[in-house]
Amino acid sequence: MDSSTEQRLQSRRLFTEFLDSDEGRGEYVGRVREMMARKQTRLLVDVADLRLFNAGLTRKCVAGCAHAGARAGPGAGGPGGGREEEEAGRGPASRLTPPPPPLTA
Repeated sequence: MDSSTEQRLQSRRLFTEFLDSDEGRGEYVGRVREMMARKQTRLLVDVADLRLFNAGLTRKCVAGCAHAGARAGPGAGGPGGGREEEEAGRGPASRLTPPPPPLTA
């Protein structure tokens, strides 16, 4: 297994630990259950909660979101571009996923 795959798996493990932890005041376990019951695919995560859990993971996730948003283009519902945060009344929330693998030439 190459180092980028190992790093990606480690980020996924950390993110899963975050969702299961009480750092987010225990709210994410319930949100994930609701999301799955409604067959939804996006979870709003407060960046401050993630930062409290692991600042390094937060940087990777935010960088991954920025990278994904740049690929999707403007108006494609990328990070910070949708009204979901406003409608949910959650202010500084972002959709976060573990970062994508680095591009190789």
